[in-house]
Amino acid sequence: MKTQTKYIIDNKGRKKAVILDIKYYEKLLYSLEELSDKKAFLAVAKEESIPYSKIEARLKKEKIL
Repeated sequence: MKTQTKYIIDNKGRKKAVILDIKYYEKLLYSLEELSDKKAFLAVAKEESIPYSKIEARLKKEKIL
């Protein structure tokens, strides 16, 4: 998607902010959320799994179940 980007500059001509088309901005946010979800999934996938029987025993011991 080609977008027209506009900048807000200070009195010395330095870029201070950006104005984006709302559809482009929403797609950008969606992409960032997807990337964050993927990173979270990969982090969890690397964790060692715990058998349900151990979890159940721990919960019973702590009188949660």
